[in-house]
Amino acid sequence: MKKFRVGIWGCGGISAMHRRAYQRLEEMGLPVEIVALCDINAANFNNEIKINVSKVSDTPLKKVDHCYIDVDEMIEKEDLDLVDICLPTFLHKDAAIKVLESGINVLVEKPMAMNSEEAREMLEAEKCSGKRLMVGHCVRFNNAYSTMREAIKSGDYGKLICADFSRLSAVPLWRMNKGGPNKGRLDGVILDMHIHDVDYVQSVFGLPKAISAVASKNNFTYCDSVSTTFKYEDAYVNIRGDWGLPQSFKFTAPFRVNMEKGAFVGDDRGTLILHRDSKGSKVLCKPDDDSSILYEIEYYVDILMNDKENTINPPEQSADTIRLVEIIEASAEKNGKTIVL
Repeated sequence: MKKFRVGIWGCGGISAMHRRAYQRLEEMGLPVEIVALCDINAANFNNEIKINVSKVSDTPLKKVDHCYIDVDEMIEKEDLDLVDICLPTFLHKDAAIKVLESGINVLVEKPMAMNSEEAREMLEAEKCSGKRLMVGHCVRFNNAYSTMREAIKSGDYGKLICADFSRLSAVPLWRMNKGGPNKGRLDGVILDMHIHDVDYVQSVFGLPKAISAVASKNNFTYCDSVSTTFKYEDAYVNIRGDWGLPQSFKFTAPFRVNMEKGAFVGDDRGTLILHRDSKGSKVLCKPDDDSSILYEIEYYVDILMNDKENTINPPEQSADTIRLVEIIEASAEKNGKTIVL
């Protein structure tokens, strides 16, 4: 069977996690392989850059023989089925459009783009190219989150009453290396980390009717912490993001969802527990090694190889998430003013 050929564009911190996912999928028997890397800094090709979400791994990065500092050369010389874009956010739009217009499918790391206009241009490029685009919202593929989403969407637990999602972290290592505060959105928690829960909530409960948000500013990064409320017809969801904590703080992402007929409670270890009055509590997911990126890539390769519909993570919803981030930022600028969608 012909192998599915992947090129990775960008060899920074998150790239190593993507590379290991492809390596693992190949070991599992999926006909996929990384055939090329591209980065403007050749020293990054086999030099793993540590970030907060990286875990100590005994698995070395597999050496890739074809490495390029010019993406046009990589596209011209390699017969690629997919380019996995792990570049900084401000480069996502132009990079994705270039690859799509070259007739190659694209997986691009979150966030999709800097703003809604860029996201719209990416969707238009996908449509015109006839190729497929997906954005790397890995939380949608986390076992606990995906199990809870399917349970809620089954309708067995009634309507949403309220929910609370938090994502808390020390200041990112990549941001620490920059030194002092940078007064820009790229260095803020909203566009980079808070977006995970914003995206997940809208994927489960849909777009809210109104949004209110407050945020801190210019402590270490442009925005260290944010608290957002999504308002629905008869329910609300609180979403909190904070990466202004000391380096000794261990990342955590607890959540709680109250439904009419039960409550879901999860923690940062991947445990998901369902609580019900008449039946007590039940563990739906036990802690795992958080293979979210592996599941995300496995899903995308499968839909590309077998021409399936993307029902879990369509790019149109990623564009909606960017619009929600813009509204959160606008509300925070006005000290929590409620903005109706």
